[in-house]
Amino acid sequence: TTSRDTGMARNQVADVINQLVSAGMELDVASGFAPVAAKFVGGQGAGGVDTARMMQALQQNAKISDPRVMEKALEAIAFQGQAGSFEASDMARWFPQLLAEMGKLEIFGMDAVTQLGSMLQVQMKTAGGADEAANNLKNWMAKIGSSDVVRAYQKAGIDYQGSLNTGLQSGMSTLEASFALAEQYIQRTDPAKAKKMAEATAAISKEADPAKARAMMEALEQTLRTGDIFVDMQVKAALTAYTQNKALYGSLKKESASATGILDQNLRERREASAQRWACLL
Repeated sequence: TTSRDTGMARNQVADVINQLVSAGMELDVASGFAPVAAKFVGGQGAGGVDTARMMQALQQNAKISDPRVMEKALEAIAFQGQAGSFEASDMARWFPQLLAEMGKLEIFGMDAVTQLGSMLQVQMKTAGGADEAANNLKNWMAKIGSSDVVRAYQKAGIDYQGSLNTGLQSGMSTLEASFALAEQYIQRTDPAKAKKMAEATAAISKEADPAKARAMMEALEQTLRTGDIFVDMQVKAALTAYTQNKALYGSLKKESASATGILDQNLRERREASAQRWACLL
């Protein structure tokens, strides 16, 4: 039935199951995930190996074991890939590494999926491509709670762990709280810079011309470049992207959590496009 439902040949479906098993899943679990995996591969143009590794990471790192929740996760990823410019096929490549980082931050389940996917879309705003965006976020996550960061916040009179805990108590994840805390750090250490950032962010969000918005974004990056702990280019780019696009992050996170029907729709569209191409050749 998976073959019939997805339009994939039986050997292709068997290959998807083999990829899931090769990625570390038990055969019965892989067979249960096969229909949604095949839909994702067929509809999103993602590689079978990448999709299998991502699903294994969703199971292992994000602790998603229920096939219905797995489908919900893949629906969210497909939605995010279309809502932004970090495509679902790129998420399939990068999720295994980044979900491991999310696991270290104790972010699991659909929270891990919606936050990571939305954050990657936001990171594309300051990056030249998917790999750069993912690396910027990976570098940011690696800095969370590091001894040099904790010391720098301490010097500014901020209790890093205590402030993160306050963020968690108000409903933020560790990842979200780390960005909010970075803004607080800049306000504390350099009020003039914080004011300039707030003004620049407001101006960029109102700018309709993409080229002008990009130039203003680069100016904002320059503002962040000196005099504090955010001198690492990738870490700075991650903070700039989030600061500028908090509203986009929030809306993508919310909408992707309830996305449904995207996998079926995309699969149908791909099959129709393929049928049209064959019709033209005949």
